[in-house]
Amino acid sequence: MRTVTSVEIYPDYYAFYIYDGEVGSEVLMDTTPELSVQGFYCSSNLCSFATLSDCLNIYVEIRLGEASDIIDLKPNTVRAFLMPYSVGENGVFITNNMGSIDQYIDIPAGNYALVAEIGLWDNPEYLYGEAYRDQRESAMSYEFSRLSFYPSSEDVPLQILRIDTDWIPPYTLSHYQPLNPPDPLIMGNIFLDSNWLIPVYDKQYCSNW
Repeated sequence: MRTVTSVEIYPDYYAFYIYDGEVGSEVLMDTTPELSVQGFYCSSNLCSFATLSDCLNIYVEIRLGEASDIIDLKPNTVRAFLMPYSVGENGVFITNNMGSIDQYIDIPAGNYALVAEIGLWDNPEYLYGEAYRDQRESAMSYEFSRLSFYPSSEDVPLQILRIDTDWIPPYTLSHYQPLNPPDPLIMGNIFLDSNWLIPVYDKQYCSNW
């Protein structure tokens, strides 16, 4: 497993996105009910991820593994999800859907098991610095995410690997609520209207979590 790149993002409406370069950013959706209750919303080539709270910055690490690698989660990850993801010849982009960042990520074309982790930022300089004290007073957060791409030749189930049902935040977080995911989880397929480039979402119910 190796780190491909790291990106700092100011989330838009408590979310950030990745999308396949062949699809383009026209298909990005606004916040959906699924995003707020299960923490993510995805198709095979587009995903949106909810932050834990009213997040000022989220530091995203993108990793690329081998098919033989075993999934490993950070100890302080609060939420973690497993989902199928397909990458075309134009790679992957990560964005906040606000225009301030739309960065290319060099992930080889293929099918992957994508593991997404979300937690509060654990940088020691931050935790013992003035910024952390300011966030506690304002009930806002700095967060981290780790997106790990594991090559896969098999069908990948949609799963929640870690959930924050019993997690207790270290201080009051604005707009934070524990996940209450549907059973089964929901995944959407995206079809584009060729005349208007309007995304249409065909929601399909996926494997139990």
